[in-house]
Amino acid sequence: MQSDHELSKFEPIALYNLQEKPKGNFINLVEQKKRIDTMQREYADIFKLKRRTVPVTNVENKNE
Repeated sequence: MQSDHELSKFEPIALYNLQEKPKGNFINLVEQKKRIDTMQREYADIFKLKRRTVPVTNVENKNE
C-alpha cells in the first residue's frame, strides 16, 4: 500500500502470493480486483481506527 504525504489516500501497489515463491505482482489481474478492493477498505478502516494489527498476546509476550 502506498499513501500520499498527508496520509489522505491509500493506493495498492503490489499483491503477491506469499504461500508460493513470489513469481510476480498480481495487482493488475482482473480476477484479483474484488480481493484488492476488500483489502484496501480493510486497510483504511484499520488505519483510521488506529487498531492493532498483531494479536495482543504477541505484544504482551514481547514486553516480558
